[in-house]
Amino acid sequence: MYDRFLNKFTLTDNSETKHAVLETELEKLNIPENKLEQFRSFLVEFSGKTFDNGLYRIYKNCDLFRATTRLFGIFPGVNGKAIVFASSWIGEQFAIRINDGSVVMLRPETGEAFDVADSIIEFHNRCLVDKTDSALESELFISWLKSNGSTPIPYESCVGLVIPLSLGGVSNDLTNMEICDSDVYIETCSQINGVT
Repeated sequence: MYDRFLNKFTLTDNSETKHAVLETELEKLNIPENKLEQFRSFLVEFSGKTFDNGLYRIYKNCDLFRATTRLFGIFPGVNGKAIVFASSWIGEQFAIRINDGSVVMLRPETGEAFDVADSIIEFHNRCLVDKTDSALESELFISWLKSNGSTPIPYESCVGLVIPLSLGGVSNDLTNMEICDSDVYIETCSQINGVT
């Protein structure tokens, strides 16, 4: 089902995840058992996996609730309406809408949200494959990786801006980027954007 995605991206970390935890996490988010079957199947296959040294990662089942609720301050429209399931190397979050299964990209740095695909399958097999750079800033990632000794980005981390955009920082300046804890980065973005 995800052949195009798997042919394009290389699995570089396969963190252990417990599939039994999936229903508990979805229960915390008030997702009925009969909703989002495609999404549930996706998580059974991919939760906890990191691709291309941290370019793209899917959250472990046990992290779905935390990943989703930490964004409520920046994106109040997510509350009860979407589930965050993955992130990019620069902390962008990808969420599936509960009502229709479409995928949205959430940018904590700017507070912007973008519709990216009608389904989780389309997102992985079309958006990430055909539009890798616009979806994940892959060219910048390659430059950043080279300038940082090709060190993979750890699961709990992202590459954030040292000086935020709102304070005059530049988003594609490698000297303005550093590995940081994803939770801390998103909380900082929330505070900078004036919502806590």
